[in-house]
Formats: sequence, C-alpha cells, structure tokens
Amino acid sequence: MLLSELQRQFPNQKITTFLLSYYFDKSSAHWLLPVIHRPCFEAYYRTFSSGPLPPPIEFIALLAITCATALQFLPETDEDVRSPAPL
Repeated sequence: MLLSELQRQFPNQKITTFLLSYYFDKSSAHWLLPVIHRPCFEAYYRTFSSGPLPPPIEFIALLAITCATALQFLPETDEDVRSPAPL
C-alpha cells in the first residue's frame, strides 16, 4: 500500500486533530506513559496534514496508534462525562 493510500485511511483532519488533542490533554495514557514528544509529533502532524511531503511510514504508524489510544479513552456517553467514576 502506498503512503498516500494510508493517509486516506485516516478520518478527516478535524477528527484526527480532535483525537490528538484528547490524547495529549485529557486522556491518562500520555500522562502515565509519556513516550511521545509532543512538539516533534505536532510538527510531523502539520507536515502530514498539509501534504507537501509524505511523512515516513513510522510516523503514520505512530499517528494511527495515538488516534486508536485516544479512542479507547473517550467517554462513551454524555453521562460518563458528567458523573465521576466509582471508586
């Protein structure tokens, strides 16, 4: 599969940007295991989303993993957002 085909497999830029923001700012994944250097990651993402140069396959894989991880931490319903988790 070509890199351009992989890029088309991602959700639109608005959703992807939301997932990345959620991953870094609201999920506990990045807080517990900060293995991604956010400034470098965001610079690569800007290049990825603007499209002048194709990103390396390693970045595409990391972007996919980061988005998938963010999805795991999203609240399922509005009620999950409002009520604290039981202890």
